[in-house]
Amino acid sequence: MAAGRLPRPGTQVGPCEGDCEHVDCLETMAMAMGLCSYCQKPIGFDVRFYRSPDAPLPACNHAACVEDAVEASRAQA
Repeated sequence: MAAGRLPRPGTQVGPCEGDCEHVDCLETMAMAMGLCSYCQKPIGFDVRFYRSPDAPLPACNHAACVEDAVEASRAQA
């Protein structure tokens, strides 16, 4: 599974800076505001994250949080 990054608003491939009705912009903003289930902080922009393909939006987790959890699990085994 590859980690993704959400582009910042106003950048060439990022969502609009202001309010808009673009589906892509709304989905990107929802994902960025979604909380990581590990640390309970927003996913944010320009931060590596993982999203399960079958999870409903905005279900994402910071890549660092997931990777730390995997390493901790391996250390306990």
